[in-house]
Amino acid sequence: MKQFIIIILLSSINCVSSECGQDIFSSLVVVYKPMVKGTETVMGIACQGVIVPGKHQNFSDTVVTSLPCIAEDPEEGYLVGYAARDPFGDDAQTALDARAQRIIEFPVDKNPFGILKTVTPMVYDTNVQPLCLPEVPLPNSHQCVIGVISTSALMAVRDVQMLYPNVCEEITDDYENYLCAEMLAIDGEIAETLGYSRQVAEPPIPDPIEKLLSLELASIMSPLICRTVQRQLWTFYGYAYDALDVSDFQSPILFSDAYKNLQMIKKYAGVTYDEWVKSMES
Repeated sequence: MKQFIIIILLSSINCVSSECGQDIFSSLVVVYKPMVKGTETVMGIACQGVIVPGKHQNFSDTVVTSLPCIAEDPEEGYLVGYAARDPFGDDAQTALDARAQRIIEFPVDKNPFGILKTVTPMVYDTNVQPLCLPEVPLPNSHQCVIGVISTSALMAVRDVQMLYPNVCEEITDDYENYLCAEMLAIDGEIAETLGYSRQVAEPPIPDPIEKLLSLELASIMSPLICRTVQRQLWTFYGYAYDALDVSDFQSPILFSDAYKNLQMIKKYAGVTYDEWVKSMES
């Protein structure tokens, strides 16, 4: 009996469960897709994605991104890089990756999100945690950021200011079904008062090597992550879907609304990769 109890205790130590919304960077991933470079096919950055909770307490195999990011259907599938904010730099030792297959729902104009199911699970630890999914529409009292990513896959966040939906009327007539925001510049001193480090608030200055892709490709690159007075947990609220002027850093950005698409997201987050494969075969 004593031996049986010890085995159970040891097993529980190896299975780390994680509450959602504790840390943004543990929840962000880099999505890679096959790209032709000269005569070779290499894995290039497609966009950012976010890890969301699944049916198990100890791991997730679900990444949510935008539909434009995974519009292609490569035979090799996609690659998800996770567990590292700077996977080719300071965090190279913790960086992990997993093959993933895409899921999209038709009609695509009603389902702006894309889902990636990883072939191997992303086990929770200090470097791997899910974001929360929204329980209510985004309240008025909130703090929101969007993810940005450099050409070397270094991830950072930028503060955004949520705008009235009709500000994005020039982007779409259906603006009431989306969220609207603009990216804010923020200096290091202000960032520290909000609980950010200067490094997070001030990503690398754009140059030919470290150009932040999200500044010009905001239409498909950036997840919207918020916490509210009522819920002090980082929650996935949307994904940049289009922008009034993608060359303008502070142009209004249209975000697909995760709360309004929650049923679709939970549908696939609630099954494992193997269960999804079996459902496709039947």
